[in-house]
Amino acid sequence: MLQSLQKNDTYCVYVSLTTPYNNCCKSPNGRMLCIDCCTLIQQSAPLRAGDVIFVSPRSLTYLSLAVTTSLETIPKGKHKVLVMDMLSTLLLYNDEKLILQFMHSLIGRLRQWDVQTLILTLAEDTSPKMLAQIGSFCDRTVRLS
Repeated sequence: MLQSLQKNDTYCVYVSLTTPYNNCCKSPNGRMLCIDCCTLIQQSAPLRAGDVIFVSPRSLTYLSLAVTTSLETIPKGKHKVLVMDMLSTLLLYNDEKLILQFMHSLIGRLRQWDVQTLILTLAEDTSPKMLAQIGSFCDRTVRLS
């Protein structure tokens, strides 16, 4: 992904639910913004430091605001990509129904804003019902084995 960001005019918002930002969000050209949901598990309000916003995975409201804020910083007319790495991690901190409502709302807004989106999850950690419902919000689902 970083190679893609270096070659063209793509900006990426990377939502990391499993790895702290310093291990996954180093963009040599400043076109990657990171939302780190690992570092501040207990913190209620989000914190910002440069191109990183620290958000607790317990607060889907703050996570939604962090995504919106990050996307708004990308210059108009630029290609936008959002990567959510690992949706199934949210199940450790939130109710499945709440996550489905959050994702439905978020995916709808991302479509309106023409943001190309990649949502990663572990099938074995996600109920078949949730996979089916999230899949119904998406254009395509890909299962890797």
